[in-house]
Amino acid sequence: MKITKSDFSTIEPHITNLLNADMYDKLGRMSSDFIKIGFHLEENDEIVGGINGTLTYESFHINGLAIDKRFRG
Repeated sequence: MKITKSDFSTIEPHITNLLNADMYDKLGRMSSDFIKIGFHLEENDEIVGGINGTLTYESFHINGLAIDKRFRG
């Protein structure tokens, strides 16, 4: 087995399929209850960061997380 760097748009559908298959194994059915959700961080009415992902039952799968470099650390 090896780890190889992949382009997000190439690997994302595969990751989604793996997560959905696991959910099917756990629940015995596929769910349409997946919710795409995001949160953002504001400073003086400017968006300086955020996170987005998919909420499924008790899990939150992160698709993206970004913080402006001025606010890191």
